[in-house]
This record gives sequence, structure tokens and C-alpha cells, in this order.
Amino acid sequence: MWRSFSALALAASPALADPDICAEYWYSRNAIFNYGGYCFGSALGQAEFDNSDCIPGPPALSESDAVQVTQIRTYEDHFDCAVNTGTQSIAFSTKPLLSRLIDLPVRGFDGSVDDPVSLEFTAACINYLGPTPIALRAGTTTDTPIIGAIKPGDDVITSHHGLNGWTYLTARGPGDQDSGGWTSTPFASLTCEGFAG
Repeated sequence: MWRSFSALALAASPALADPDICAEYWYSRNAIFNYGGYCFGSALGQAEFDNSDCIPGPPALSESDAVQVTQIRTYEDHFDCAVNTGTQSIAFSTKPLLSRLIDLPVRGFDGSVDDPVSLEFTAACINYLGPTPIALRAGTTTDTPIIGAIKPGDDVITSHHGLNGWTYLTARGPGDQDSGGWTSTPFASLTCEGFAG
């Protein structure tokens, strides 16, 4: 069972940022643009997202999507992100989880884009005690597909902003099997052997 939480980042220094964070922010921001019909001009944007259904002009973003894009850009500025968009692919550890989502989470814990500590704060539930599994969905409504679950014995991490009253959680089970998605169950209500962060 995975129990190493020494990597929990609690400092606000960009030098201590997770090396994947800029790639994750770029991907999340552009996935939101993609859902809004954006036509990608960069090699990376065209390789990662489908331009066949794009609509010329600015992307059609909902109010909550626009807020998320603003949050992401604030974080990209904080971490001095500069993703090479001339490449044909982007790799980061959470991509397999994020690529399955309809609603994209924004990494940054407490919802405050003005508080630099919140940009890197992570909390963990060590050994979820259940008693029942918690479904993880692709989006922030009950009609979106279930793409994973938190099961008793899993370690559960929260490191992203909530959206529409839902919480994005990542679970790691035996054998380092990761699962991630949205739940209406608040992180603070989980019954766990312990908490870190």
C-alpha cells in the first residue's frame, strides 16, 4: 500500500513545484478551450486535441470555464510556465486520469488564487476505511460516466479546486493503481485511518 507522503508540497516557491504542474495546467486550460470549440494553431494543440469540430473565433466558454481558465493562467504565471507548443505531445503523470474527464479540475487546493500556499497544498486520507466504495465520475453531475472508485484501503489525495459543489479526488490502491474523478462527497467527510497535509 502506498504510504509515502513526504512529497506533499506545502511551500509556495515555484522552485519546489511538481515538475508536471506546468504541463498539467497547459493541458487542462487547452482541454477547456477544446470543449469550447477552439481551433488550435500550435503543433502541440493540434496533436493533443481534435480540430475537426472547431469553430473559428474565440472559444465559447461558460462562466465557470472562464473562471477556471483565469485560475489556471494565474498559476501558470506563478510557476513561470513555458510549455513548448512546437512539440507533438505532452507528458505528465496525471494525463491518463485527466484525459478521461468531461469537467477539468484545476490543481490548487483551497479555491484562493491569491494565496500562493494554496497553489501547492495537498491533503491526503491515509487508508480510506469505507465502509462502501465512492464512485468517481468524469464530470460534476450524476449523469456523467463513472470512471473509477475510492475503495476501502485506498489512499485518497485532494489537490485540486472543487467545481459546482463537487470534489476532484485521486485514489491510490494496492499495487499503485491510480483512480481519479469527481464526487459529491466532500474530502473532509471521508473516514480514514489518518490524514496528512
